[in-house]
Amino acid sequence: MPDQKRKTQLPMQLREATVVPVLNEKGEQDESIVELIFTTGAAVRRYDFWEDQVYEEVLSLEPGHVRLDRLNNGAVPLLRDHRNSVDSLAGAILSGEIRDGKGVARAKLDRGDEIAERVYRQVAARILTNTSIGYHVYKYEITREEGKLPVYRAVDWELMEISLVAVPADAGAGFRNGGNDAPVEVVELARCADLVDGTKDTDMTLNASERQQPNNGNQPVPQGQAETIDVAAERSAAIAGERQRIVDIQGIATRHRLDAEFVTRHIDAGSTIDVVRGAALDALADAGGDGGVEVRNHIALGASNEDPAQVRSALVVAMAHSMSPNAVKLEGMAEKYRGYGPMAIAEESLASRGNPVNSRNREIISRAALHSTSDFPYLMADSVNMVLRNEYQIANPSYRRFAARKNFADFRPHSFLSAGDFPALEKVKENGEVKSGTFSESKETMRLDTWARKIGFGRNLLINDNLGAIAGMPGKVGRRIAAQENQIVFAVLNANSGAGIEMADGKAIFHADHKNKAATGTVIDVANLGKARAAMRKQETPDGLTLNLMAKILLVGPDKETEAEKVMSSILAATTGEVNPFTGKLEVVADAEIDGNHWYTLCDPNAEEVIAYGYLNGAEAPQVMVKEGFDYLGFEMRVVHDFAAGATGTYGGYYNPGA
Repeated sequence: MPDQKRKTQLPMQLREATVVPVLNEKGEQDESIVELIFTTGAAVRRYDFWEDQVYEEVLSLEPGHVRLDRLNNGAVPLLRDHRNSVDSLAGAILSGEIRDGKGVARAKLDRGDEIAERVYRQVAARILTNTSIGYHVYKYEITREEGKLPVYRAVDWELMEISLVAVPADAGAGFRNGGNDAPVEVVELARCADLVDGTKDTDMTLNASERQQPNNGNQPVPQGQAETIDVAAERSAAIAGERQRIVDIQGIATRHRLDAEFVTRHIDAGSTIDVVRGAALDALADAGGDGGVEVRNHIALGASNEDPAQVRSALVVAMAHSMSPNAVKLEGMAEKYRGYGPMAIAEESLASRGNPVNSRNREIISRAALHSTSDFPYLMADSVNMVLRNEYQIANPSYRRFAARKNFADFRPHSFLSAGDFPALEKVKENGEVKSGTFSESKETMRLDTWARKIGFGRNLLINDNLGAIAGMPGKVGRRIAAQENQIVFAVLNANSGAGIEMADGKAIFHADHKNKAATGTVIDVANLGKARAAMRKQETPDGLTLNLMAKILLVGPDKETEAEKVMSSILAATTGEVNPFTGKLEVVADAEIDGNHWYTLCDPNAEEVIAYGYLNGAEAPQVMVKEGFDYLGFEMRVVHDFAAGATGTYGGYYNPGA
């Protein structure tokens, strides 16, 4: 039978791929460089909407069949979750090739922001190992054999993008919404037996990672044994799934009064239902901006088929995002509430509890929302807590670099052990007797203090349907509390002109009797850093055990910051006597809470602590509570934070009054 040719259009298609670490010349893993095996050419089952049939797609890896120009010119992006935006770039594709019957791309991972750093660590730890590729096919050769699925062999195709994903794209779905269609030439050949049975990389029974269709019983198919395929059943299942997708798209359009063009566009593009829902919300938002249409998607128990707990969580994220878009990202179900104001969120929370307000009167809605049976105050509290916690973590005050963290179970004074509290071990004599020793607790104690403030907000916030001043408040509170913690901790050090608070022995933390204070103040230079380091190494416990402590931190104020950085800088010495022995040895920590010229050297707090801080039961971030106002006609917001700071030892630091 002569070959038959036809032309059609196909959007970009998806396949699963694999992340493989790259080893350097020493055989060690270079965690920032990975190889992506984006195909072995194996068969993937797909559905042809134009021909109404299921088929097996094979990507040919023969010379001239794969367009590699984009891959090697840096035009193929490495994305996160197939999101085509600058914010979703996960790295750069360095090169690509066909090697040993596989398509291989080499990529460098980005570490430029918090999300990128988290993705980098997950890839390095082999937690994230899945990728998915998008590609265009420009020419198929089709072969058919009775009793088997047709084989569409891509003999001209091109990689468009590679994405890091938690769950690889469903190969059976085949298409990615949003990709531009590409013209494809389809050539009908006579038979497919030679293509499938004689080629290792196109064996339809191999490479389960690319097929994504497990056989019955989840048992591997033996090599060389063809899989029996019920073509009629596959076709029926694919047709039923496509019909249901079309029905769902039409239902979404009907509910939101969207036109036939919206339906046709998403049916033709192969859009998933989640994509269609998002597009519908975007269309409604656009209509609201142009024509004043007010959007309300009421959540009612039993009617929406959505868990009220999930609705509540989504409303919390949506409100938190409106307060601080940079700190809280809209994801998942929360996307549908994008742009909702306090009034709309109050209505949704009431409806999700089965108490919808059948009124457009904002005064009535606000009273219902602030009633004791409403969820709205808790939604507000959780939203504020989410933003406050994120901003509080981002603040990262400098005291956390040198102070040890403790957990407190209650508000009673707590004692902590120091290096000299455990008795020295004694040699066991021939009779095997182990002598008793005393395990004394340190006399230094700390206790939690509670810090709190109450703020009132009028009901006009709800009635005006605008967060107003409250929108930026949680972020400012989080940063302000972190700064206040920093001030509290440094007050422990700044007491007694920088020598620190008094210890249980009646002497300051840094005192000549503690052998941790310079006799006179000096500048920061190699000689005086050497004296500080030597003093810390020579520290002894009461029973004479030398601790051999190592300085890791150089703590200074703004007036000494530049001087400290100069001493720590690496300078190429002309003679041996000019070598800086402290280059890279100490971390400079500068803070404006230190006033004047005094400076400190400190141990890593995990080795030996001087200053400690802590929270109640590990509750690190401040807690926000909201309730209906009594003193205010509206609602009250209370911020509570339990925090402790104090001195727990004298061995792990050295103080110089400075000059």
